[in-house]
Parts: sequence; C-alpha cells; structure tokens
Amino acid sequence: MIGGSNALGEALPPHFQFSSNAASEEMVQIWTEAAFFFKRVVCKFGMKEEASLCCTIGANEKGGMDEVEFAKYVTIVLRKLYPDAAPERGKWVILKCDRGPGRMNLDLLASLQLDGFHLFLGVPNTTAVTQETDQNYCPFKGAYARNLDALVDERIAQGKTTSIPAWMVGLVVFGGCDPETKLELPESAFHAEFSHANTHGKRSALLP
Repeated sequence: MIGGSNALGEALPPHFQFSSNAASEEMVQIWTEAAFFFKRVVCKFGMKEEASLCCTIGANEKGGMDEVEFAKYVTIVLRKLYPDAAPERGKWVILKCDRGPGRMNLDLLASLQLDGFHLFLGVPNTTAVTQETDQNYCPFKGAYARNLDALVDERIAQGKTTSIPAWMVGLVVFGGCDPETKLELPESAFHAEFSHANTHGKRSALLP
C-alpha cells in the first residue's frame, strides 16, 4: 500500500500495488471483489471542493513500485489532485517522496515541471526521520496487525483457512465483514491512523 498526506493533514487515497504474471498491461486482471473492501477518502487537496475519492490499483510482476508504475502513479493519480497546478508563482506543487526506482527519471521530472510539479526527494536511508508520512505508518501497521490477528484467530477457531488472498487486503486495512467467518472488523486502520487529527498533529510536531 502506498499512502501519504499533504501539509494540511489530508490523507491521500491509498494506492494498492498487486503482483501479476500477465505478459502485457492489457492482460492484467484484478479480482473485482477487491473493490468491495475498499473505502473512499474525503479530501480536497488542490481541488475547488472536497471530493470523495476511491482507492487506486496498480499491478506489475513483483507487486512493487518500479520506474514504470511510479510514473503512472504520479502522472495519473497525484496530478488529478491538483488540477490548477501550473509552472507559475502561487501554483507550484511540491511532491515529497522517498528514494526509490523511477525517482530520477529525467523525462518524468521534466514533464512534471512543465505542469507545475517539483519532485523533492528525501535523503537516502532516512525515511523514518525525514518522511513525515512515516510517523503515521508505524501506528497504522499496529492497527493493521490487530485486524489481521483478529481475523486469523477467528479463522483458526472456526477451522477455516488462514490463507488470506491478496485481493482481500482492503478488509484488513479498512475493516469490514470477513465472508469466510462473518467476523466483523470494526476498526479501519487507515482512517484511524491517517485521520486529519493524526496527520496534521504530527506535521505540526515536526516543525521547528
């Protein structure tokens, strides 16, 4: 899962990256049932009014954010959050992210600047210190683990399989009802730990 937030503490709609053995992009298939567990995120960013946005999905061989997938994510997903961005005073947008594949793609960087976006990279191997979003990821992982533990414990108690397919990740991230056991997971790990109070409060605490 790829997440983030802006300086005002608004959380990005999560992006889920799945693995696929498809030989081409056109042949990639994703279980439509995955969308059943996804929740929408209300945010404004650079839009004129608040909007309820869906999660986004990507897929590649390793299920990771490589150069191609990163370029897609930035140009398709993030650009839409700032429709009025432009290379002029007052309309620039700074995108801060960690180091990784595709971050130094010169074609991407040039294209972003022409549209008013500057990609700002953190110092290598310092994510936990220099990336504000990481302050939310740690408690998010704890809430995610609690949901996963409860789900696995209930499946064991009912003699069900504990092998949870990747397309059900939204159940553990957002909570909901497990179709196998009918267990209700009431906690949304994402909405709890990426709430405005948590993201904005932690941004403020990091300021000098």
